[in-house]
Amino acid sequence: MRSSRRARCAFVATTPAAAGSTYQFRSFLIDPATHEVLTRSAPLRRTWPALRVRAVRFLVNGRSKPLSEFFGTTDDYLPVSAGELRVEAQWRPDAEPLRYTVAISTTEPKKRHYVTCRSGASCPVPQTVRILANQEMSWILTFRARDRSLVEAYRVCLVGRA
Repeated sequence: MRSSRRARCAFVATTPAAAGSTYQFRSFLIDPATHEVLTRSAPLRRTWPALRVRAVRFLVNGRSKPLSEFFGTTDDYLPVSAGELRVEAQWRPDAEPLRYTVAISTTEPKKRHYVTCRSGASCPVPQTVRILANQEMSWILTFRARDRSLVEAYRVCLVGRA
């Protein structure tokens, strides 16, 4: 008698330590009873591009907040005064023009895209965003190549304080 349970699949790839390196991924379907490999995917090769900007900063009300790796495992919520937030990302590009789109969005308290920038060395959110006392807010800052592939991503987690 076959089990009616569905196989679950999870795939996690973290930001590689050496940008510009080539990585190969492959998935396997394993029988949970026998631990035998039933099938495997073809290899997927990916070169993780190097981010060509420096000194990336995330500003909240004019103050720089520490960036966390997007694929990190912990959320360190930083206290900010409850009320209106002015949010902006800044960076220093290399000598070449910006070759990325930079996007700022939130995942909590609700998922929302605020702004995408395609040139310059800063990306301000055009409106203020309200945070309430004891409210958690997670901001995501992404750099994508022209082909929309993710080059780098950061996270800033805030909690409103009275």
